[in-house]
Amino acid sequence: MPVTSSSEVVQDESDVAGPAGAATESPPIPRHPLLAAAVALLTVFSFAKFGLKPEAFIAAFACAALAVLAAIDIEHRLLPNRILFPAFLVVVVAQVAVAPDRAVEWVLAGLAAAAFLALPLVIRRDAMGMGDVKLALLLGAVVGWKVFPAIVIGCFAMLPFALAMLVRDRSIKGATLPFGPFLAFGTVVMLFVS
Repeated sequence: MPVTSSSEVVQDESDVAGPAGAATESPPIPRHPLLAAAVALLTVFSFAKFGLKPEAFIAAFACAALAVLAAIDIEHRLLPNRILFPAFLVVVVAQVAVAPDRAVEWVLAGLAAAAFLALPLVIRRDAMGMGDVKLALLLGAVVGWKVFPAIVIGCFAMLPFALAMLVRDRSIKGATLPFGPFLAFGTVVMLFVS
């Protein structure tokens, strides 16, 4: 069963085309009350965990970005570059400013995680969405080398949903799950428990 955030053809908002190749707008940010509640709760957790330190502001920003990206991925099966890359840059710059001795970790962890998630693409072109691969850059910037346990947590968190799809549909052929929310979940867990 492929795990993907975006279809084989659509990989980011710049690839979205409407009728006759006309460019369409990228998906709007969901305005669901649960998203607002999740962002508020994660912000509270950030300041409870880190106090009034710069790390709390970084964590709150990263969690808000991950919550928004997860909501978009659930709704549209897309992780838009217009949110992903600016969030990555903000987090990396802030992390380096707060902990310059870990600057290499913030960047290399994201690159290594992205390379790891891209490996299935060598075997099958639609095995992983490119949005998920790009999301790994942000995840590495948020939790450093803890990104790999975060990916493992995300995979385990996805299993019940995959099994439910299997039971419901009696087949997983051609089925996809948005992987971004599970990756975000694993990252948030690693951010707060370590």
